[in-house]
Amino acid sequence: MGQEKTEMEVSIFGQTLKLRGDANPELTVKLAEFVDQKMREAVPSTMSLSNVLYNERIARVAILAALNIAEELFQLRADKETEKNLIEEKAGALLSLLEQELQPS
Repeated sequence: MGQEKTEMEVSIFGQTLKLRGDANPELTVKLAEFVDQKMREAVPSTMSLSNVLYNERIARVAILAALNIAEELFQLRADKETEKNLIEEKAGALLSLLEQELQPS
């Protein structure tokens, strides 16, 4: 049986969005915070949010796209960390084997 869909609200770049999906709610909050931070960093300090959000529909599409991209980024980072740990584990095992073989009998 698949994971149950959850519904939650997040605020990104002055927009409140209702999201529904099977992603972990804690991860969704982290993604929303990440996207909000990156979008705010991209806006010059002299520009107000109302000037940036001239079209709410375009803003919502951009925010949803940014959330999807952030989710992919977080997944790639997690995959990279898993691969790194696996490589370190295998390297350690190979080093142990090599040390055993090189010890004088």
